[in-house]
Amino acid sequence: MADMRIFPGFPNGRLRFTPVPEVFFSELLPAIDSLAELKVILFCMWRLQQQEREPHCLGLGELRTDATLLRGLDSDESRALAALEEALARAVTRGVLLRLESAETGEAWYF
Repeated sequence: MADMRIFPGFPNGRLRFTPVPEVFFSELLPAIDSLAELKVILFCMWRLQQQEREPHCLGLGELRTDATLLRGLDSDESRALAALEEALARAVTRGVLLRLESAETGEAWYF
């Protein structure tokens, strides 16, 4: 059985918030049928919101090495990486994320 930690609740005081467009709940959420895809989309929304650089984007390399994201996908690193790749592909196909690949470096970037 997976490690089930009890969430202690949100702390008192000022919290930072990540905006989620209303259309996410009315149109996108009902269409998503993969828990990994949902986790990756929400993670990307959170990380992109935190960025100060322009344009806001996430490199595939940084997603592959983010311990928080990978831990949320699977406890086994190789399965987590496979789930990440599949979830990103699904999010791109669905039109939630845009994937661009650098012709110079081959690095993939998600917007």
